[in-house]
Amino acid sequence: MQVQEIVQRVGAKVLGVGRAMIEADPASDVREEIDLLRGQRDREEDRLATLRGQVALLLQQITDNQQAAVTLPAEVESSFRRGKTAQAMRQALELDRVRRELEEDAAEVKRLEHAVWCLEFRLRQLDRRLERLGEALAG
Repeated sequence: MQVQEIVQRVGAKVLGVGRAMIEADPASDVREEIDLLRGQRDREEDRLATLRGQVALLLQQITDNQQAAVTLPAEVESSFRRGKTAQAMRQALELDRVRRELEEDAAEVKRLEHAVWCLEFRLRQLDRRLERLGEALAG
């Protein structure tokens, strides 16, 4: 046996091992994809929980500001009637700030609710994909 034949045989065996490593069985590919999708789903669920928390905080802030917006006009009027114009001016500015915050918060809630809807949609897609892969792995 010549050296060249030995090198060719060793090369062929190394090539066969490399090919076997690259061409893993389809079931392991499916399991790997399932693991990746589960990780992605977990991250999306974390983002969704964060967004829902932000929406809840904003809704509470809106409720608080709505209550302030209801009481502040009477306070401004009362201060003005008592001749406390500086206090009435501060309260009027506070009322203006509260009303602006209400508008901004309402717009932010709308934006966040859309983001929540999009994430929920994405999670439903991931669930369907995971279900199909699970069935393919079982079947």
